[in-house]
Amino acid sequence: GGSGFVERELGLGSGSDGFGAGGIGGGASGGGVGSVNAGGVADRAGRWTRRLLQRPRLTPAQLSTNPSSSSTPPLLNIRGPTLYFFTLYFLMATQDIAVDGWALTLLSKKNRGKGPICNSIGQNIGYFLSYVGFLALNDAESSENLWRPLLGLESRPGVGLVSLGGFVKGMG
Repeated sequence: GGSGFVERELGLGSGSDGFGAGGIGGGASGGGVGSVNAGGVADRAGRWTRRLLQRPRLTPAQLSTNPSSSSTPPLLNIRGPTLYFFTLYFLMATQDIAVDGWALTLLSKKNRGKGPICNSIGQNIGYFLSYVGFLALNDAESSENLWRPLLGLESRPGVGLVSLGGFVKGMG
C-alpha cells in the first residue's frame, strides 16, 4: 500500500531490482515472498547502500537558511558570545574559589566542618526567597488577603505587594 515514494527514492519499488511486488527476489525470477535469490539480493543491497551514500548532505547552517533568499548560507559569528560566556564563567569560578578560601580563614578550626552546612542552608533559603517568596509577594490575591492585613497596609485590589523591579532592587 501507500504511494511508493520511499520505495521509488531508494530504488526498492520496481520489479526489476528484486524488491518489487513479488517480494524479495520476486522481480524477474517470479519468486514469492519466501524465495530469495542470494546473489541478486547481495548485489541489490550493495546498489541500495551506494545510492544512500550518494545522497546530498546538508549542514545545520544550510538547514537554517531560506533556500529562496540566497544560495550561500550565512556565516554564524560565535566568537563574541563564546568569549563573553568563557569570561563570565571564569570570573564566577574565581569568585567561588575566593569566597570558599575566605570562609576558611574566617571560621575557627573547630567550626570549619560546619561551613558547608551553612552554605547549603543559605543557598536553599536564597532559592526559596527568590522563587516562592517573590511569587507570594507579587500575587495580587495573596497580597490582598494575606500580606496587607498581616502587615497592616491599606487595601489595593488587583496590585501585588511587590513588583519584579522592586523585588530585584530590594534583593540586589
